[in-house]
Order: sequence, then structure tokens, then C-alpha cells
Amino acid sequence: MVHPRPGVAVFGRIPVPGRCKTRLSPVHSPARAAALYAAMLADVLRAAARLEPAAEVRFVADGAEVPGRYLGVPARPQPSGGLADRLEDVFRHRPGPMLLVATDVPQVRTGQLRRALRTLTRPGGAPRAVLGPTHDGGFWCLGLNGPDPGFLHDVDFTSPSCTAAVVARLRRDGVAASMLPAVLRDIDDDADARSVAARHPRLGFSAAMRGPGRSLGP
Repeated sequence: MVHPRPGVAVFGRIPVPGRCKTRLSPVHSPARAAALYAAMLADVLRAAARLEPAAEVRFVADGAEVPGRYLGVPARPQPSGGLADRLEDVFRHRPGPMLLVATDVPQVRTGQLRRALRTLTRPGGAPRAVLGPTHDGGFWCLGLNGPDPGFLHDVDFTSPSCTAAVVARLRRDGVAASMLPAVLRDIDDDADARSVAARHPRLGFSAAMRGPGRSLGP
């Protein structure tokens, strides 16, 4: 059944020390990395939740125990399997326009998400896709409206040309694929964390970076 409202899936993990943002270590302890991840996740969920009621927002979480709601947002667990399997499940779980949003871009704004949804739901019969690029060649969001998500199994998510390759592949398949203008820096390591916190000081994540247990260094 195709749903009347577009879906928005915030795709991430339940913050547990040692199971999230491990590349922030050894600069940050596992507990500190988990706390920073919890803060960035909260920022993204807040931005996405403001899309209600025009969109149906869900947190699609990886973790041993996923609650029914997380920070007020309905949550459901990811299935087992590799990254491509879990991403594909997001789109197959709920037919119709679906926007998947990463959790390591706390600086994402609700307006950027609205723009992605407008692009995805533009009138016209052709299958549509939209991607938000990151500074390292990946993507911070992926929206599909019509294309079969099985192509995700052919994607090299570690490639610096990942997003460009996905757009090219979709266009070859006749999909109206669009790239959003906002290039965001996703947080993989401490340098990313420092850069995002410095450029966006009002974020909850940035406050967490300045808080007790903050890392030392220049």
C-alpha cells in the first residue's frame, strides 16, 4: 500500500559505548563517543520531527533493544544483514516517497529536508531520486520515489565518488535523479567533529563537544 504522506527514516544506531562512532576513539573514550553520537542523533531527530504532520518520521535503529519511541519519535529496528540489506529494507518497508537521513550530520536543517521532499514528490510520472552529498563523496540523505532499491547492493559506500556513481546509475536507469546543493560534512572522526562544532556552535552536538570530558588538543 502506498501511503498518502511521504516517509522520512532517520537511519542510525542506539547510542551504546563501543558500538557507535568508534572512529572518534582514541581521542574520545567509548563512553564519550557514545555521548557525542547521542547528541548528534538528537539534533537530526529534532530537525526531522519538525516535518510532521506533512511527513511520517521514523527512527530506524540498529541496536539490541530498540524502544517503541526514541526522543519522542516512533522507532523500529533495522533487520540483520549488511548495510545494503538494511538500507534496502527502509524503502521496501514502506512503499511510496521515502527519504532516508543519516545521523552523523547534526547540522542538517529542516528546510534542507523539506527541499529534498519537494524534489522527491514533484509532480510527474517518472521515478524520482534525490541525494544530499557529503564532503567525502558519500551522501547524507537518499530519497527514492519509484526506483527499485535493489541497486544499493551494487554501491561501493566507501568510494569517494559514491554519490556521483549512484546518480549516474539512476539516470542510466531512466530515473530523474537530483543532487541537493547543500554539501554537508558528516562526522567520522575528531577532526570532523571539531569542524562541525566550530561552524555550528548552537547545536546540541556542539554543546556536548564543549561539555565535560571534551577532548584536548589544538
